[in-house]
Amino acid sequence: MITEQAQVTALRGQQAKLRVFRQAGCAGCQHSQGCATHTLEKLFRHPVVELWVDNALNAAIGDQVIVGLDEGAILKASIRVYLWPLLSLFLCLFVGRMLGFAAVYEPLVGGLGLCAGFLWQRWQPAYIKPPTMLQIVPSDPIQA
Repeated sequence: MITEQAQVTALRGQQAKLRVFRQAGCAGCQHSQGCATHTLEKLFRHPVVELWVDNALNAAIGDQVIVGLDEGAILKASIRVYLWPLLSLFLCLFVGRMLGFAAVYEPLVGGLGLCAGFLWQRWQPAYIKPPTMLQIVPSDPIQA
């Protein structure tokens, strides 16, 4: 289970809106300042993510909670995003070769297959288990 700390910002029925402050993937690394991964993360990361989850713990607005996401959900999402478009690309190349397209058209056919794979996975419903609240983080009485 992958976990992050989040803050409850709103409630709606049995759901809570969480604001997750993502940590940098290489925050603990001593070489992060000279690393290309660190530089790319600074350019493209979105430090705050907001999402709705079931409020099974009856958390109140302002509570700090631990939210968890199953590793299997990450694996399924990776397969959807990477594997299906690649399989679609190779399938279209194979079909194009069987239909007798010239080698000049293979990049076009492969590109169309790749785009079709991305569009197909985009419109398919995602059967991925959503994140869940695992526990409410007790507030520090010293800070209060």
